[in-house]
Amino acid sequence: MAGSKEKPYLIGIDLGGTKILTVAADQKGKILLRKKEETRAREGPQVVIGQIADSVEEVLQLARINKEEVLAAGICAAGFYNFQKGLIMESPNLAKWKGVPLGKLLKEKINLPLFVENDANAAAYGEYLRGAGQGKNHLIYITVSTGIGGGIISHGEIYRGAEGYAGEIGHITMELEGPTCKCGNRGCLETLASGTAIARQAREALALGMPTRMPQVAAMENREEVTARHVFTAAEMGDQVAQEIVNRSIEYLGAGLGTLAHLFNPEAFVIGGGVSLSGDSLFTPLREVFYRRAPGPVSEKVEILPARLREEAGIQGILLLAAQAYTHP
Repeated sequence: MAGSKEKPYLIGIDLGGTKILTVAADQKGKILLRKKEETRAREGPQVVIGQIADSVEEVLQLARINKEEVLAAGICAAGFYNFQKGLIMESPNLAKWKGVPLGKLLKEKINLPLFVENDANAAAYGEYLRGAGQGKNHLIYITVSTGIGGGIISHGEIYRGAEGYAGEIGHITMELEGPTCKCGNRGCLETLASGTAIARQAREALALGMPTRMPQVAAMENREEVTARHVFTAAEMGDQVAQEIVNRSIEYLGAGLGTLAHLFNPEAFVIGGGVSLSGDSLFTPLREVFYRRAPGPVSEKVEILPARLREEAGIQGILLLAAQAYTHP
């Protein structure tokens, strides 16, 4: 990809339900300056878009970059982004975001060329070109954290589907009468294997009075509520209740990967998000479940890899996408 000597800089924005990360970078993706702040999500899209615009202006000023030197800006956002229409149709973590033309509204405020993408798609692209997925033209990126999201790379490009909604992996139905999901369905993978789901199962076990060391593990970090990390730690310590929760969640996740392998025939799954930081406690049993749930040729060459870029995946991906969108060969 040819660069621009006259416009050597990029601006990247990662918009989430709890934080906004804004960076200035060069065209190789080296981050020169970053700014992180809490998202004022409850105040609606106009306030949040104003926040983003102010953040861009501040980053440019602190990095001593003139707008004339910026090739493009890119923003990735959580939610159902209609790539064809340029609208965020809805976002579970951003209040009142219904049919919001994010690109149009933000571009008017920052006066820079702007590329918009779903956050999981951007993260998938970042891991594909700069992370664990390098050299693999067919991969599926899955983030397992508060929820479960995903992005699909096919033939080295983001696969978006008809309008941009492809890759909503967390909303595959895994249990017909399972827990109610915030999307309105029941038994979504997200309700059974996400960090939130693991923590919910821990609370349910505690409410039933089951003998477990999970509260003591949480107390070691001065935390009252048990999180997914505490469940994994307790399981590693031999806690049977915690181990059963972990095993059950991994069984669902592995079965979900098996379904995706049959549909897309990827070379690799790249797993990111907070739960992925559990390391071998997650990946060793996950691989076992996957190969059992998807036996034969469809899985024998598939790798299951931990994400390399971690929380930088989305920002690296959107920087790459923005540069490509506005670079002429």
